[in-house]
Amino acid sequence: MKTPQQIARVKELALRRQLKKQLIAEQEYPHCMSCAGTGFPLGLTLSHIIALSRGGQTTRENCLIECYPDHTRYEKKPELREQEHPELKHPELRGEVNIPVLLAQGVKE
Repeated sequence: MKTPQQIARVKELALRRQLKKQLIAEQEYPHCMSCAGTGFPLGLTLSHIIALSRGGQTTRENCLIECYPDHTRYEKKPELREQEHPELKHPELRGEVNIPVLLAQGVKE
């Protein structure tokens, strides 16, 4: 029998897979949202703007698609993403609303 922690982990991983598929499907040409690369040869991954270890959640507003090199780079030094890509900063931290995210959720401007 699985522990509550194991069950929560399985649910979290399923949510990440689903969100990754949705975000990639929404792109006309799947690409890294940081460098615009295709992610070849390793592919693309789901990244958290605010890391889970820092209290971030797996939500549409807190996630983006990145190539593995960018994911690894920003995972080790999250402050680099804010310095190099302020437009990718979490909307709540920017103090503004992320219009593309709202439109993707079906909210009109």
